[in-house]
Amino acid sequence: MSKIATYKKGEFSQINLDDKNKILISIGFSDIKIFKLNWLGLPKETIWSSSNEKSEEIIYREEALNVFTQNIKECFSLEEVKIFCDTIKEKRLLDYGLL
Repeated sequence: MSKIATYKKGEFSQINLDDKNKILISIGFSDIKIFKLNWLGLPKETIWSSSNEKSEEIIYREEALNVFTQNIKECFSLEEVKIFCDTIKEKRLLDYGLL
């Protein structure tokens, strides 16, 4: 199972996937981003980004980070993370407040 390497409440978490890829989940003022990290731990590629078009503050940052972290922690590989992110886009879970 993938491991949570770093977790800062309401701000970010880093997950080391079983396939040796590292993922960073970042919660900003009005957006959530998921990055693939390079070997130095720096963002290499943006896997998913959700920006609030109205630039409204994400009020439940801690809960949002926790949901993303727990779901991505269950992923084995980067491909599974991408599938999870595609599911969020397709079902528009954020628009309905379900994630």
